Amino acid sequence: MPIKAAFVGDIPAELRSVFETSSTADGSAVTLIDCPSADLQQIRQALESGSPVVLRDASPEVRAAVTELTGIAPSEDSKHLGVRKGAVGYDVLADAPGAASGMMGTEETIPDAEALSEAERVAALAAALQPTPLPRLLKAGEGRYFPGQGATYWTGRERWRREYKIGNTSDVNVAKGYNDSVKEQTLSLDVTADLHVYYSDVTRSYMFVVKYNIISSPGRALVNSGHSRGYFLTKLFADFQLEVSAGAVTALKYAPGNLNATVPFNPAIAFSGHEMILGVDAPGVGRQDVSFVPTDTVNCNIPGWAIKDRSTGSRVSLEMYQKDSWNCTTEPRDQFGKWWNGFFEHRPEDTKKREPRDFVRRMPDTSFTTIQTQVIAAWVVQGTQSSPLPANHDLWFTLRPIERGFCQESAFIHHSSACFDHGIHMFWLDQQIGDAWGLHMSHLRRA
Repeated sequence: MPIKAAFVGDIPAELRSVFETSSTADGSAVTLIDCPSADLQQIRQALESGSPVVLRDASPEVRAAVTELTGIAPSEDSKHLGVRKGAVGYDVLADAPGAASGMMGTEETIPDAEALSEAERVAALAAALQPTPLPRLLKAGEGRYFPGQGATYWTGRERWRREYKIGNTSDVNVAKGYNDSVKEQTLSLDVTADLHVYYSDVTRSYMFVVKYNIISSPGRALVNSGHSRGYFLTKLFADFQLEVSAGAVTALKYAPGNLNATVPFNPAIAFSGHEMILGVDAPGVGRQDVSFVPTDTVNCNIPGWAIKDRSTGSRVSLEMYQKDSWNCTTEPRDQFGKWWNGFFEHRPEDTKKREPRDFVRRMPDTSFTTIQTQVIAAWVVQGTQSSPLPANHDLWFTLRPIERGFCQESAFIHHSSACFDHGIHMFWLDQQIGDAWGLHMSHLRRA
């Protein structure tokens, strides 16, 4: 019976004849792509669609795309590749030996490939992929957290929000030149926690992975002119730890870490958790133990800012702060009287640089815009002789903010030229979320 396939690119006629043409690649069809004549974006879309894909004459660029998506580097000796969603991650099939394993999924070689013609190799890859594909993990673009059907896995979400409004009836009214159209500035801090918990029957341990999505907004500033600026964001804190009612907590990984504003920021920071052995239900195979590693990406696009990592033990402690124009860690706000003179500069039109220096330095654009970033952390919880894990997942846990917790700092500054009292002032405003999230495992959603 011919193999059902959809074609992308200039597939040779002799190869097309091996297949039954399908207008679209559904769950039972294979997408056959001629890589030299296909666009790389077409190939990426096909790989991410969830349908099995055969890549004819895969170029180095196509191999790189496969590696980026699957975490598996195909054998350099292979000419044609097959890719499909597996029970965990992806399965990559090659037409040459020398397979290399990746973080998730497997790579296999079709048998007796050396004795087959090119058309037969491609057909053999397609035939191996044709059976009903194994379950997809998640839609393209989402973090890969779902380990597969039948795994012992829970998930939950919690959200907190703080908002503060400040207007020209406050101390800021001493500043001349504030934006008349902005009578009130609204600063807000929004934190969402997505928790994923896995249990391994093999190692009898839990893995906790939490992703905090942090949205910090200064709103529209009251003023951002030469003599006065504010309110603008200056710092963001993420400081928390995991606590459990039984067993011992060991920190595994977290992201981001130390980042310095003097080097270009990579807005997408890859995160991969800890490898676990989980039992899943694989169609056509039954119950089996598989290796699973949750993966995701942290977006951290904060030019002009930096991150200081103070994490220790099971505690994750990150301080994101403005570094350009005003480094608010080396020049603390509560010592403004010692360094204020360096906060000001000459007017742009003052080419001779004469006194007074009465213009407030321009702050990074990041400080006046909404910052949306993430922090991901993973821990393993194992039983000890003195504190064994209870049966039936009778476990309590708490994600607890420490000290500053999730905190937003902002500032307002003006020169005496903009002050009715002829003074140089700095005002600051903090908003903090310090709510602990404590639950019993039974309160999470069983996936």
